[in-house]
Amino acid sequence: MAVLGAGIMGASTALFLARRGARVTLFDRAVTVLAGASRSNEGKIHLGYLYAADPSLDTARRLLPGGLAFKALTEELVGCAIDPAVSRDDDLYVLHRASVVGADDAGRYYEAVSGLVEQHAERAGYLSPIRDARPRRLSQRELDAGFDTAAIVAGFRVPERSVATEWVADRFAAAIDAEPRIDCRLRTTVTGVRGAVGRLVRPLHVETDGGVEGPFDAVVNALWDGRLALDASLGLPLPKTWSHRFRLSAFVSTTRDVEVPSAVVATGPFGDVKNYTGRDLYLSWYPTGLVAEGNAIAAPVPRALGEDERARLL
Repeated sequence: MAVLGAGIMGASTALFLARRGARVTLFDRAVTVLAGASRSNEGKIHLGYLYAADPSLDTARRLLPGGLAFKALTEELVGCAIDPAVSRDDDLYVLHRASVVGADDAGRYYEAVSGLVEQHAERAGYLSPIRDARPRRLSQRELDAGFDTAAIVAGFRVPERSVATEWVADRFAAAIDAEPRIDCRLRTTVTGVRGAVGRLVRPLHVETDGGVEGPFDAVVNALWDGRLALDASLGLPLPKTWSHRFRLSAFVSTTRDVEVPSAVVATGPFGDVKNYTGRDLYLSWYPTGLVAEGNAIAAPVPRALGEDERARLL
């Protein structure tokens, strides 16, 4: 079998298949697995609280089972506990004055999501066991002490946590290296897939910038950049809508503990602060950090930053 893309989805798929006896060839253009967005993001393991702009709860219902299953599945794949990578405290969701959802509506939404969480049989399997999912609204004193209240109008503590993605990526890389049934083709760009007769008739071959690989009985497309274009070239149905975004972020390590809460400034294009261990943190912010976005099948090319933008980010 072939798996295209060695982000967390491709790497997980390769490991699951290999451990069930399949021989897997894993393709990626990077120099190691989980080298792209899977390594460099805030690591939020969603339960649905972020999506207050969807009061139907459809998005939360879709996300909740995966969020609750993440810890057990990841520990099975990497072969160790991931507790050292889990942020220490529950997230704060703070509402920006320009939020697309008002504070009262957001509070009602968080209550509704908490109801879904409390009813779920697997809630104890989350990154940190959830015993009481009810959101707690921050007092004005807490807001005044921790935030610029000219911009932040309300805040809620919810039971979501995050994982340090660099830590997790390193464990996935080690698990892939240790699996004898996985053959990695790194530094290899996939350009197409073709069948023996017609587009998807087995055996299948993977076309790359270094030649043609195969034959394969099955090909799993787990690419980020290029997945939609490849599916379209094979005549596969595409999702109704999609978007691509490239966002800058900063990973910060300090020599002493920093008492900064993990917080999401929502709901809209604002930002995140993650405090994983007290000394390892993540920062992101919109719109300054957004360097490319688009709705075409092909992902956009990130623009180069000017000197003024670099200075603002630093």
